Amino acid sequence: MANLVLLDPTYEAFTDAPAKHNVRAIAPPPKSLKKLRVGLLSNGKKNGVALLEAVWAELSDRPDVGLEKVMTIVKPSISVPPLQADMKRLIEDTDVVITAIGD
Repeated sequence: MANLVLLDPTYEAFTDAPAKHNVRAIAPPPKSLKKLRVGLLSNGKKNGVALLEAVWAELSDRPDVGLEKVMTIVKPSISVPPLQADMKRLIEDTDVVITAIGD
């Protein structure tokens, strides 16, 4: 079985540099993927949900992972953040969020 590779797409703003303002620390990666509640967040482009569903299909087929999909959210537009209510649901009801562009 192939190893699962996790990529960290963080931006340089997530540093401890003193010149950075209004920046929050990134949560550490989970020690295990077992029993985590997952949210899928699409940026609103036409293939975003399809890409996320394909990623989810790969993850859910792995017996060593054991994730639970809680929700799929599609942003109203690529140029805006998720709706406040959707962000609240992601924060309160998931442990991990997977996002995709879908170009």
